[in-house]
Amino acid sequence: MKNSTHYRLRALACALLASAAMLGACDDDDPNDDPDPGKKPPVTLTDQIQYDGGDLVGIKSAIYVAEEDGSHTFYLSPTEGLINAEQMKQADDYLRVMVESPKGTVNTASDPFEIEYKDISVKKTTMNDVASVELSADLVTKTRLNLYTYVELKSGKTLIARYQNTCTEERDVELTNQYEIDNRIAAVGSVVEWRNVREGNRRFCLYEQEGLTAPEEGAAGVEILLAEELFGTAEIDLATADPAKVQIRCGEFATGAGTTGTLTAKYLTDKFGTIEGLIVALDASKDGKRLRAAYEGTFAGGYAATNTIKVTEPAAGGEAAAAAEAPIAALFSQEPQVGSYVFALGDAETAAAPADLAKGHWAAYVRVLAAKFDGVIDVAAQTSDYWFRLYDHKTYQTYYGEDAGLTGTIETHPNPAGGKEIYLRVNLTLKNGIGVEAEYYGVPTAATADAMDEETLKPVKPFEPYIKFLDKDNKDMLYWPVTAMEVRHDPAYRDSYTGDLLSGYCFYFRNAFTESIDADNTTPMFFLPDSYLDHEGEIDLPAEGTNCKWNLRFQYMYLSSYNGYGYSDKDKYCMRCPEKAAVTVKQENKEWIFKFSMVDWGVFSTWNPDPTGTGNTLIIEFRGKAAKYSGSKPNDLADDFYK
Repeated sequence: MKNSTHYRLRALACALLASAAMLGACDDDDPNDDPDPGKKPPVTLTDQIQYDGGDLVGIKSAIYVAEEDGSHTFYLSPTEGLINAEQMKQADDYLRVMVESPKGTVNTASDPFEIEYKDISVKKTTMNDVASVELSADLVTKTRLNLYTYVELKSGKTLIARYQNTCTEERDVELTNQYEIDNRIAAVGSVVEWRNVREGNRRFCLYEQEGLTAPEEGAAGVEILLAEELFGTAEIDLATADPAKVQIRCGEFATGAGTTGTLTAKYLTDKFGTIEGLIVALDASKDGKRLRAAYEGTFAGGYAATNTIKVTEPAAGGEAAAAAEAPIAALFSQEPQVGSYVFALGDAETAAAPADLAKGHWAAYVRVLAAKFDGVIDVAAQTSDYWFRLYDHKTYQTYYGEDAGLTGTIETHPNPAGGKEIYLRVNLTLKNGIGVEAEYYGVPTAATADAMDEETLKPVKPFEPYIKFLDKDNKDMLYWPVTAMEVRHDPAYRDSYTGDLLSGYCFYFRNAFTESIDADNTTPMFFLPDSYLDHEGEIDLPAEGTNCKWNLRFQYMYLSSYNGYGYSDKDKYCMRCPEKAAVTVKQENKEWIFKFSMVDWGVFSTWNPDPTGTGNTLIIEFRGKAAKYSGSKPNDLADDFYK
C-alpha cells in the first residue's frame, strides 16, 4: 500500500515537472520574449521604435532606396506621408537601415550594414562601442518589409525596432503646375512662351509671380531656351542634346556639359489641332543639383521682334548700300479680312492711318492668302499665295513682288496663346537687287479696305506746276518747273496779232529762266476772255472758233510760230489755231487750276491749206494760289484778289 502511494506521488511530481517544462517551451516561442531578462526588456513592438527604453514610437512612413550594387537603404519615420529620402532627411526623425541584401538575417560580424537613429550609429566597421546588435531585413515583395533590429551600446543605451508592413521604393513628389529646386517646391503663377524667329528658338518662362505676359528679367522661376526644331519632341535627352540648343536656368542652376535628365515642351491641342494650352515636363540634374518642373495649362505667348524695317539698295559695282533700320510706327491690317490677310507698314516716324505711311521713305504692302497664314511662304516657289508691293515715296516708284526674280520669305503667325497680336516677318530681295527686311509683333491697327487698297497706298508724286515739251513721238524734250502763276486782269487787252481789244485775264508762268515777266521768249503768257473763266470742263479751243478769242504768247525754239497762237478767223486772214488745243481754267476759294495743251500742228496760213508745224506738244499746268502781277502792263485786280 505504501509502495503504491509512493509511485502515485512520484507520478504526480513528474506530471507537474513536465507541465512546467511545457509552459517554459511555449514562452520561448514569443519573439518578443527575452531569454535573458537582464539583457532585453520584455517589450512587444508592432511597427514601432523604442529608443533607450522610452516610449514606443509608431512608424507611419517607410521607404527604401535601391542602389545599383543591390544594396538597400530603408527609412522608417513616425511622420506620415513621406515618400522619399529627401523628405525623410527634412523630417529628421527617421530610422535608417542599410543592408547589402534585404533577404533576412544579417550577419553583423561579416556583412556590411548600417543602423542610424538619433545619436546611435552602428556599422560593421564601428563596433567598438557596441555591446550587442541584431538585424534582420527581408523585403518580401517590392512593397512589403519585415525588419527587426536590436542594438545595445556598452553604455547601456538601447534601440529596438520592429516593422512588418508596407514599404515602397522612394519616389518624387508629384508636381502639379509647380517646379522644384533644391527640394523647394514653388507654385507656377505665370507661363510665357516667347518665340524668336530670327534666332530660331523658343523661350519658356515658368514664373512664380502671377499675371506676367512677357519675359521679365529678375522674376523668380524657370527659364528654358529651346531650339525651334526641338519643340514638340516627345522627350529630349538632356545628356545627349546639344547644349547650345537646350539651355535651362533656375537661380544658380544652369544646364551645360554633364547635365542629365529629360525635357518635354509641346502644345496641348484638341482633335482639330487647335492650341488649348502648354505642356512642360522637366527633370534635370547637374553637379549634384536637381531641377524639376511640371506644367499643363494656359499660357501667355508672343514673339521677340525688332519692330523695324530696313531697305537696302544696290550701289554702284553691285555692292549693297548702307541702310539703317527704322522703327515701324504701326502695322495696319485690313478689317474685316476676307480670304486674305492684308498688311501695310513702313518707316514713317508716325502713322495713325495707312495714308500716313507716305510721310516716310519706304512702305510695304503685304497680302497673304488666309489658307497660308500662320506659316512661311517661299515667294519664289509659292507665287500665287501672296502679293507684295514696295513703295518708294522719295522717287514715287512702286516695285511689284510678282515680278520674276523675287526671292526670300514672308512669315506670319498669330499669338499662339490666342491674343490679338500678329507676327509678320518679310525677308525679300527684289529682282533689281533691293533688299527688304521687316519684322513686327503687336496688335495691328485696323483699317478699312479702301484705306488698304494697294492703289490708294501707291506713291503719287505731289503736283508740281510745270512747262513741258514733248516731241511728235511723245518723248520728253523739255521740263521747266513753274515757280509762280502771276495773274492780271486787263479790261482793254489788245491782241498784237489781230488788233482785237478784249477784256480778260492774262496768266504768266514764272520759271527759273524768267528775267522779266513780260518777256515772252522765256515766260509763256495765256490770255482768256472774261466769259470763259470758270468754264464748265475743258475748253476745246479749235471747236470754239471765234467765240473764244484766246491768245498764247511764247516764243521758243520748239514752236514754229513766232507770232504766238490763238483763235483762227479766215475772214481776217488770221490762221494760228492748232488742230489740237485745249485749256481748263478754274478757281475756287482763290485756289486755281490751270492747264493748257496744244500740238504745234495746223493750218497756219491762208494761202497754204496744208497743215504745218513741228508736231511738238506744249503743256502748261498749274495748281495753287495766284501771285500778284509784277510787270508794267495794266492790272485792275485789287490786292485782296491774291490773298
